[in-house]
Amino acid sequence: MAAPRHNCGIGLRFEHIDRILRERPEIPWLEVLSDNYLRSGSVQQDYLFAIAEHYPLSLHGVGMSLGSVDPLDNEYFKQLKDLIERVNPERVSDHLCWTLKFPGWSVQQDYLFAIAEHYPLSLHGVGMSLGSVDPLDNEYFTRLKTLIERVNPERVSDHLCWTAVHGMVTHDLIPLPYTDETVIYVAARIREAQERLERELVIENVSSYLQYKQS
Repeated sequence: MAAPRHNCGIGLRFEHIDRILRERPEIPWLEVLSDNYLRSGSVQQDYLFAIAEHYPLSLHGVGMSLGSVDPLDNEYFKQLKDLIERVNPERVSDHLCWTLKFPGWSVQQDYLFAIAEHYPLSLHGVGMSLGSVDPLDNEYFTRLKTLIERVNPERVSDHLCWTAVHGMVTHDLIPLPYTDETVIYVAARIREAQERLERELVIENVSSYLQYKQS
């Protein structure tokens, strides 16, 4: 299905897919964060395949890491190519940058260590997923604590949100329901994160671009 060349599309959010499939609104094309749909056989892929039957797609990713000194990730590109062949997007895009991956960040760390010798640092992350129902990621916190001990930052911060569930990273800062249960739950998660890192955390609120019935 060809997309008009001079029309505006919208970004596809997973929470909107059911409604889009049900109501079929007139949308010229949809931009999809390709990294969320790479896992073969996943529910996410099944939904995307259904969307692709009715709308032109633009696959936009964050995982190519084109500016990195590491080799291109063979598994990532294989999964991306499989997705491209399945949904036949109008375009495929990524960023002119490098993105941090595990392992393969030693060169970046060396630069950061050199900077830390001359400047105070504030470490700000997006990976704690403090509002998720998943357990805190042991490997992530181990690596973050190692980095904290090495560069001794002035502060360590993350977001009041969740970014992963059932092992799937969304690459979005997803807001939380405004309930007493949420406050109690997230407060306990923050305490656990602080105990693991042996640091008091700064927590940043996020834009509330969706609301829950429970709020």
